[in-house]
Amino acid sequence: MLVLQIVLLLILQSNSVVSSDHDIADNLSSPTFIQPHHVRIQHIDVTTHPDIVIDTHTPHFSWQLANEYDDDGHLIRGVQQVGYHIQVHNHVTGQSMWNSDYVRSSSSSHILYKGMPFTSDTRYTVMIKYYSTKYESQWYTAHFRTALFSLADWTGQWIGSDDINMNQLRTTVKLTSMAI
Repeated sequence: MLVLQIVLLLILQSNSVVSSDHDIADNLSSPTFIQPHHVRIQHIDVTTHPDIVIDTHTPHFSWQLANEYDDDGHLIRGVQQVGYHIQVHNHVTGQSMWNSDYVRSSSSSHILYKGMPFTSDTRYTVMIKYYSTKYESQWYTAHFRTALFSLADWTGQWIGSDDINMNQLRTTVKLTSMAI
């Protein structure tokens, strides 16, 4: 079994892509099994809540690092993040709302959105990757949508009849107290 894990790891490493978008990632490979997990938007886990609705223009993103293994298939302990990259796009138009580019940081919790303002009732896609001392993760993609931000966004029509006097829709009740 260990031999199979080692062979699989070597195949994945040989098929990995070398990134050149910044100095830290120049020699990092991206095994397909390294990906952020427990990704959260505004404290909401995207895997357990597939339809996340946020009510803020500046959400924050959080994630955890995946387990990493050495060339012999052994778990590497003490893996630390050295950077991250977040992209947010309008899900329908594809417009880029924010591209953090590479950020040198060990933080993976409460990363504040710093992009263009969101519009009401719109779907967005967020893509997150992190860089550890050994690997560059694969992109993790999640979706969320925005709530209605202003009163002008709320529209509706009266669903009753215009012929009914509103006083006709009420009734008077007289309550008396009873002694027990």
